Amino acid sequence: MPCPISFGLRSVRKKKRPAQILPFFPLLSDTQGSSGSPPNLHIATNSQGTIIDLRQNVSGESSQLNQTITAYIFDTSGLDLEKPADWLELAWEGQGEQFSTSVQLDSSNDLNNWQTQVGSATLAELRFGGHTLLRKRIIVPRGIHQKTYLRLSWPVGKDGVRLTAVKAGYNREEQVHPRTALTLAGKALPVTEQGAARYLYDSKGFFPVDQLRIRLPEQNSLSQVSVFSKADEEASWHRRASLLAYRLTVEEVNMESENLAINRTTDRYWLLELADNSGIHQAPTLELGWLPGQLLFMAQGEKPYTVAYGRAGLGAARSQVDRLLKAVDPQSEKKLVASAQAGPQKILGGEARLETAEELPWRRWLLWVVLVSGVLVVGMMALKLYKEMNGQQPSQGA
Repeated sequence: MPCPISFGLRSVRKKKRPAQILPFFPLLSDTQGSSGSPPNLHIATNSQGTIIDLRQNVSGESSQLNQTITAYIFDTSGLDLEKPADWLELAWEGQGEQFSTSVQLDSSNDLNNWQTQVGSATLAELRFGGHTLLRKRIIVPRGIHQKTYLRLSWPVGKDGVRLTAVKAGYNREEQVHPRTALTLAGKALPVTEQGAARYLYDSKGFFPVDQLRIRLPEQNSLSQVSVFSKADEEASWHRRASLLAYRLTVEEVNMESENLAINRTTDRYWLLELADNSGIHQAPTLELGWLPGQLLFMAQGEKPYTVAYGRAGLGAARSQVDRLLKAVDPQSEKKLVASAQAGPQKILGGEARLETAEELPWRRWLLWVVLVSGVLVVGMMALKLYKEMNGQQPSQGA
């Protein structure tokens, strides 16, 4: 019979690596919308593949004026091959610095043969009604760091927008298991005194939620949303987040609110409060996300093992194995921990084992008996002392 050790989140916390700045080079072309390498392009690299010179031969001043940036080449030869990047972050400047566009990211090892890595990614910088919407990151697939060069299409080059910096970044947490998501439909509640719309959501469970996403029901809508949660119907609401939720289509590019990380909570009930000027008259969809738990056992005895569960009132087992697993390095942990597959389920004690037996709290009663007995003993001693003192007093006629 194995002994249960822990039930918790299983993820590897790694030291946060600083983002790395990538060299980048613009590609100019007379043909707008082309992301390929234009003619008369000269690229020089060193023995490690690092680009040391990139030039385009443009003849005449009038030709230079007609050139627009249609793509960029990123040099990733300086990235660590053992630690893959998770995202690219861009910075730009240009006319008005307000735009929305869809870009494509390709990779290559020789600057001739290109493979698409990200077919479509949205970049945007929009301002409306005092709100600013900025989307400047591209999530990249694993293994892209093994490519020496990346090519990013740049449709907004024709509008004078140009890149000023490119960084490759890393996430702090490496997820061992895929995340779990739960989609909830909301129920409308009476509006607040300030006119804000409110919607109630019931997850019907206690999940370790650390991420949420709000999907608005109407196209081309945005709203400032406050998110609250509580454990049960009688508890008070606690604010979990305040964010700008949006669902927009700008220049044929669709944009929706992204996932938002929050402090982990197991609350069951959730509340969304939308600003009164949002113009949204239907309940948004609320998506809750979390890392699934993992049940660990310490194997004792010979296989096969029996895992018994469902007995009410049974306390958790205590062990130091979980601390040991946290102390060892990931490679050693892989040797210590193995996966187990559950077999057919068998009913042992039945529904009766799920009910908590009402046992007499003898320890509490014993404590009360001792306290009451002590009070009685002290009272009797005080009464006896009082009588003895009265018996020793002389009479008034003596």
